[in-house]
Amino acid sequence: MRIDVIATAGEVQDSLVQGRLTIVIDVLRATSTIVTALLNGCKGVAPVYDIEKAWEKANQLGTELCLMGGERNAVMIEGFQHGNSPLEYTRERVDNKYVILTTTNGTKAIHHSKEASHIVAASFLNGQAVAEYAHKKYFGDVAVVCAGTEGKFSLDDFLCAGKLIHTLINNSVDVTLNDLGIAAENLYKNNRGNLHDVLKKSFHYARLYSLGFQKDVEYCMQEDICSIVPVYTDELIVVNNE
Repeated sequence: MRIDVIATAGEVQDSLVQGRLTIVIDVLRATSTIVTALLNGCKGVAPVYDIEKAWEKANQLGTELCLMGGERNAVMIEGFQHGNSPLEYTRERVDNKYVILTTTNGTKAIHHSKEASHIVAASFLNGQAVAEYAHKKYFGDVAVVCAGTEGKFSLDDFLCAGKLIHTLINNSVDVTLNDLGIAAENLYKNNRGNLHDVLKKSFHYARLYSLGFQKDVEYCMQEDICSIVPVYTDELIVVNNE
């Protein structure tokens, strides 16, 4: 299995994802929010590139069935019901609803990956399940897209990419990695007992703490609390049931 880690959404090129299983990671917080909404009974998450498209998608699906969620620069979008905190997406709020989600980084990463043969959303919350999916449902080469933060490299996403690779290697999968993949796996392998210590001085982690999202960060850094594999199909992210 060839795995190429891509450092930011902006570095995604069609040639890097075309025909590949592409795993998109935005630990803090979009893919963690997607996993949580689906875990709590959401019918599907529609990841959209911008705010105008979000309202168009809600009208298409039926506004009475949709919850508008998202942020720009970590702040909830005016007129939306929810931000990008996974803790907002409780069963009481999302069960049997669609979530329309647009974020600064994560949904753009999904948008940039649309030439992939399959797209899956990963986080620490479901990392092992996604790695097992990549192994069992092997579609060829794999691209791991780290969303990044405001167009720049983000250590939290990179660390999660390392977790996915480390899990596959531990499952005796024969993998070939690009240089970023080697670095990510080494970072996770050598620090898996103290992930918070690795990230506490990183930009995005520290910024969310400064904005009062400590509980979000603590939640998003939990490993393997669910086995959901969110797959992108027909412009919606839904739970893989195969």
